[in-house]
Amino acid sequence: MLRFGKLGLQRGSVAHSPAALARRRRTTAAIAIFFTAQLLVAGFGAAGVEVINILRSYAAGEAQWSKAQKRAVLSLTRYAHYHAQGDWNDFRSAMSVVAGDHAARTALEGSSRDIAKSEQGFLAGLNARDDVAGLAWGFVLFHNWSPFAAAVEDWRHADGLAVRLTHIGNDIDSAIRQRRSQPELWALATQAFSLDRSFTENERNFSLHMGEASRMAKTLVLVLLTAVSALSIAVGTWLIGRVTRAGARAEERAEESESRIRDVAQELARARDDAQRANKSKSRFLGNMSYELRAPLNAIMGFSDIIARQSMGEIGNPKYVEYAKDIHASAGRVLAIVDDILQLSRIEAGRLELREEKFSVAEVVGEAVHLCRERASRAEVSLHLRLAEELPRVTGDPLRIKQVVINLLSNAIKFTPRQGRVGVDCVLTGDGDLAISVSDTGIGMSEADIEEAMRPFGQVENGQTNGQTNGQMSGQMSGQMSGQMSGQMSGLSGKFEGAGLGLPLSHLLMQRHGGTLQVISEPGEGTRVTVTLPAWRLENAGAIAAQ
Repeated sequence: MLRFGKLGLQRGSVAHSPAALARRRRTTAAIAIFFTAQLLVAGFGAAGVEVINILRSYAAGEAQWSKAQKRAVLSLTRYAHYHAQGDWNDFRSAMSVVAGDHAARTALEGSSRDIAKSEQGFLAGLNARDDVAGLAWGFVLFHNWSPFAAAVEDWRHADGLAVRLTHIGNDIDSAIRQRRSQPELWALATQAFSLDRSFTENERNFSLHMGEASRMAKTLVLVLLTAVSALSIAVGTWLIGRVTRAGARAEERAEESESRIRDVAQELARARDDAQRANKSKSRFLGNMSYELRAPLNAIMGFSDIIARQSMGEIGNPKYVEYAKDIHASAGRVLAIVDDILQLSRIEAGRLELREEKFSVAEVVGEAVHLCRERASRAEVSLHLRLAEELPRVTGDPLRIKQVVINLLSNAIKFTPRQGRVGVDCVLTGDGDLAISVSDTGIGMSEADIEEAMRPFGQVENGQTNGQTNGQMSGQMSGQMSGQMSGQMSGLSGKFEGAGLGLPLSHLLMQRHGGTLQVISEPGEGTRVTVTLPAWRLENAGAIAAQ
């Protein structure tokens, strides 16, 4: 974003210059490359650690399996010697651990793998709960890997030995229940001891194969990490070099663009200063012109009023009386325009002061409606006022608020055809603000017309009229302040008179009060203009709205 002040231009050129942006892009690209390389290394490292952890889990599981198998043989031997039921229960408990691992392996073999069932089996095999998921998925991923496959084969052979040990245990239990001789029981126990030697050999083979798998996995992980790191460094170096070279060229172009932009910014700053000086000169001219015009206009209005009233004696020709009234009305219109221009220039120059006091908004709105009833009657337009009960008192400039309401009513009456309707509503909103709405059944405006009407001196072309949407308001207010309100209101005989200042001036006056002005209209559907005073200007608005 360009900044045109001297200090703003310097700061803006440092923070937002093309060269600075180019450097920032190069730095961002280099950081992105670095983090991508680190993520790749970290990803492969995490994968390698997980593989090693899976193999470690299998080694831990094998230790649990071996302890259970040894305990089963020892318990069965004691059972054959002492015939104690506790030894038989201990044998069966130890064999359930072996059976759990067997169930896990069979659930993972074949085409239809049951991961959930395998995890239950690993838990029954006394494997750590945090390891069972890795054990299951490790089997699925590595079952065709040669060292892992050899360990699985050892596992399968051990399960076969476990089946034989279970049969021997059942035979010993049957013999004890049938009260066979002790030599027969010792013969069966000797078979269990023989199986224990086969178990031990099988467990040693399983450990050797799993150790081989662990060493291969560690080597593979180190190789992959080294390769990925080297590749990342090579690609990163190439990309950084390319980005640096492209950045150098871009920085040269950016510096040239920055120089051109700085020149344009300086020209724009000079143009802005010239425009501000011209605007101040315009405001001074409009203010001076308004003051100069008010004196002769007041004299014209005063003398024409004296003539129209025949205060100095009767006039022979009554036509002169009619002409004097026309002169008075025309001068009132011009004075109203002058007052609008003067107020607009004061607001733009920041010199318009609000004379704030606490007042009854119901009374102010009612007075504005009363002042506009004569004009509505002449235009054959019905005028209705609806006030909410117990409206709060308002802190603000009552004369300016009345000025805004009269302006909105003048617009509504002006652009409403005969037999039409104009309504004024004054209510509290749900947010605690005070809303004054003026609606009519007039010719309405399009969005483009509304935008044009909100500009000072904006002229709106309508399919039914060739006039202005902005009404005359401050002339009536100036007449009120000078004691001539009734004369000016009766003098507003032109249907579409006005200088296009009413809505913009009303908008600015509401802004000075911290409020808003909103126009809603459709061609042929009428217009609704709502001005809103903020809740902080209202007295006890929250309590009244709650009621």
